[in-house]
Amino acid sequence: MKPVSLLFAFAMCAAPALALSHDIRGMVKAPTSVEINKRQCETTSCMGFGWKSGIHCGDGNFGCISGNAYQVGDKMDNVCDYGPRTSCRTCGKLDCSSS
Repeated sequence: MKPVSLLFAFAMCAAPALALSHDIRGMVKAPTSVEINKRQCETTSCMGFGWKSGIHCGDGNFGCISGNAYQVGDKMDNVCDYGPRTSCRTCGKLDCSSS
């Protein structure tokens, strides 16, 4: 096979592959930082007594571990435990800069 023919054959095979890879790049969704940092929220005996819906630091009362982050569901009847959170352990709040 002549070098020119080989080069032509390579170009004919590579061109569709390059076009395909270019077409699908815009369709692939890159993960956001939120998706990367998600943690499993485990079931817990923490009752979250008096907490509103959202994320809270455990205070050591009603089965909640001091220093852990907990999430209360919209219906206020389900609480789950994200585990230790640095700010919850340091200042007992989700954000220590607002102390």
